[in-house]
Amino acid sequence: MAKDLRQALLDCVELMLRPIIRFCVVQSVAIQDFIELVRILYVQAAAAEMEKRGEEVTVSRLSIVTGLQRRAIDRIYKREESKDSISITTRVIGQWRSDRRFQNKAGRPRTLGFKGLNNDFTRLVTSISKELRPKTVMYDLERIGAVEITDKGLKLKAKAYQPRNNPIEEFKLISRNTHDALMAALENIETEDGQLPNFHATSIYDNIDIEQIPEIRQWFMKECDKFHTKVEKYLSQHDLDINPESKKNGGKRVVYGSFTRTK
Repeated sequence: MAKDLRQALLDCVELMLRPIIRFCVVQSVAIQDFIELVRILYVQAAAAEMEKRGEEVTVSRLSIVTGLQRRAIDRIYKREESKDSISITTRVIGQWRSDRRFQNKAGRPRTLGFKGLNNDFTRLVTSISKELRPKTVMYDLERIGAVEITDKGLKLKAKAYQPRNNPIEEFKLISRNTHDALMAALENIETEDGQLPNFHATSIYDNIDIEQIPEIRQWFMKECDKFHTKVEKYLSQHDLDINPESKKNGGKRVVYGSFTRTK
């Protein structure tokens, strides 16, 4: 039974790694670089699990858990782990679409003034962070085609941040989405109270007429966009950046993601 479970786990890892390895091959990531990255992530994950259980993190324990030599552990463990963060562009677009202060009567993002010292766009940017420079944010939004300068002010064109012709941002978006999807599934597996923390479902039909694929794709785009808009409106009511309340404790991250694939 234990052998069957181990093989099932290895089959699962193989299936998850297959698109990642393909990504590395296409993007010319050498296997030596990939292996080094795997070593680093193994050590970081093992240390995080020990800290979670309240155990002392030592080089010896990390070596036993990961199977890596002590010399490699000592070299890797002191390396600072990079922090994932939502891009400023994503936050500005999301705030613009969700914050009532920057919407019209119909609940849509309104055109914002951007000239002068105390303009609407400056208030939008500073509502996210007072350290940001509105002109720099505006330039970045223009660069990716998310806004349009009109006679009335700055008009939002993008429904969400979708990087184009920017491989670095595209790769970051792919990695964040992949990470969230895998962690949602793992959290469901690891839950102990019987109540699933995340919704995780997939609908698959494998005998669709090829001539209907364009129609199906169009339906997916329309309906998924409609539901994401509904999700944004709901979550924005609970976001403390949009609805500040000094007595509440913020900082928790909530993610809703969806994907379609027509092969």
